[in-house]
Amino acid sequence: MLKENKKIARMAGVWYLGDIVILIFSYMFVDAKLLVSGDAAASLSNINANKPLFYIGCAAFLIGYICMIMSALMLMKLFKQVDSKQATLIPVLLMIGVVIVFIGKALELNAAVTQNASLLALRENIDMSAEIFWGLWLVPIGLLILKSKLMPKFVGISLIIACLSHLMAFAVFFFAPDLFANTETVIYALGIGEFVLVAWLLIKGVKKENIQI
Repeated sequence: MLKENKKIARMAGVWYLGDIVILIFSYMFVDAKLLVSGDAAASLSNINANKPLFYIGCAAFLIGYICMIMSALMLMKLFKQVDSKQATLIPVLLMIGVVIVFIGKALELNAAVTQNASLLALRENIDMSAEIFWGLWLVPIGLLILKSKLMPKFVGISLIIACLSHLMAFAVFFFAPDLFANTETVIYALGIGEFVLVAWLLIKGVKKENIQI
């Protein structure tokens, strides 16, 4: 059982790392180059001038979220021995977020084809709406870590803090938008727990066969 758990943990870590690397490219390189916050017309102009990059970014977006879904399924498999109902929440909450951002990406693609800047203007708000679920899907993982002996409790606590960072990003973006640009880096820095989880899964895996407290 321990050997099998370690294999599942490593697979979850590999998928999660792939998700992080690919989506960083999609969001922080492609989107950062093409999309101008609050100016859909300028964003559309950038897309028109960089169509190959735009479509590469779309492909990375799709692949990145496939990796994220696979990591969620691996984590569910790992933690279902602890609490199967709570473990099922991991992919369920994640998939809600994925559906939301895919709606935003579909509108962006439609905007690029139809040259409709008003559709493109919706994407940022839709993406930020998904922040709720980027936070909530981490909660059952964190709680299951705290409940089990698979990983140290500090990993679980760091994920709960990471959840709060996503919820803060959502709240500040929609309710105090003037502050978001100045606080975004600090808010997302609190999400380091996700990197802690990935590092632990890849380097340490799981530490005990007897997972119940």
